[in-house]
Amino acid sequence: MNFENELHIGTPNPECACCLKHFSKPTQRRMRARIQPIPGLNAFFEYDICETCSATAKRSGKGLKRVVRAVMKYHKGEVL
Repeated sequence: MNFENELHIGTPNPECACCLKHFSKPTQRRMRARIQPIPGLNAFFEYDICETCSATAKRSGKGLKRVVRAVMKYHKGEVL
């Protein structure tokens, strides 16, 4: 997919979409997770992830699945 001509609407999430830590100097944005709500539609929701969760996702398949589940819960509003 070509993401050159992207249009970003809204503000980035203030906390990590996986572990819910607020972004600050020690906890910085390192990766983005994109969710395509309707397959085939070229529109995405994009959530930032911290350095620790990014490393977890890159480490193993189980870690990636855990991060994906957490981001989906964040997207659906199932986290407090």
